[in-house]
Amino acid sequence: MGLAELGPAGATAPTGDWRVWLVLAGRGFGKTRAGAEWVRALAEQDGTARIALVGATAHDARAVMVEGESGLLAIAPPGRRPQFEPSRRRLVWPSGAQALLYSAEDRSNCAGRSITPPGPTNWANGPMAKPSGPTCHSACGWAQRRGSLRPPRRGRRRCCARC
Repeated sequence: MGLAELGPAGATAPTGDWRVWLVLAGRGFGKTRAGAEWVRALAEQDGTARIALVGATAHDARAVMVEGESGLLAIAPPGRRPQFEPSRRRLVWPSGAQALLYSAEDRSNCAGRSITPPGPTNWANGPMAKPSGPTCHSACGWAQRRGSLRPPRRGRRRCCARC
């Protein structure tokens, strides 16, 4: 099954020249499957593709985007399945395309690195989810997640005036 057969119109990548495709929907809509099918299609078409996979947490990136029931390993047809290298946080497709896993909660893992090479391809799955850990105050967790979508910067950034 490819993107065209996924069902709801919002689960199909838009046509034309676009920079952001936001699928804002509830549980069961097929957001993860749509993202995985889109990444798979890009990786199979372009062996030089370098893709950043950004999950809300490192565990989410691996458990949902890579190993989940709608993840990249599960949806790949036999013979075109990427090789997952957990210790390197990397997937490598038979075409040569590569994807690296990142966590929205740990911005330091991309500080000083270029996760957006020329012609960037990034799939963020749930980086705006409310964090489960403690924060300095109730609004802080949301501000930290919003900040995770900004370009990586060096050093620690305060999320609010109270931090």
